[in-house]
Amino acid sequence: MRRGKTVKDIIRPPVAGLATAPVIGMDEPLTLAIEMMLNNDKKEITVVGRHGVIGYVRLEDALRHMGLRV
Repeated sequence: MRRGKTVKDIIRPPVAGLATAPVIGMDEPLTLAIEMMLNNDKKEITVVGRHGVIGYVRLEDALRHMGLRV
C-alpha cells in the first residue's frame, strides 16, 4: 500500500526562533501542513514530536514536494 506524502518527508533540522504556534506532527499529511501555513499566513511551520520541537517545514519546500512550481 502506498502512503501519502507526510511532513517527515521534508522536515528540516530545528533552528533558533521557530514559532510555537501553529505546530504539526511529523506523521501528519503534507497537505495539512500546507493548509495550516496558508491559513495562518506563515512561510514555515514547526514540527513537534513526543519530546518537543524536532524541526520545521517550509511552505516553498512543501509545495515543490507536491509537484507545484513556486
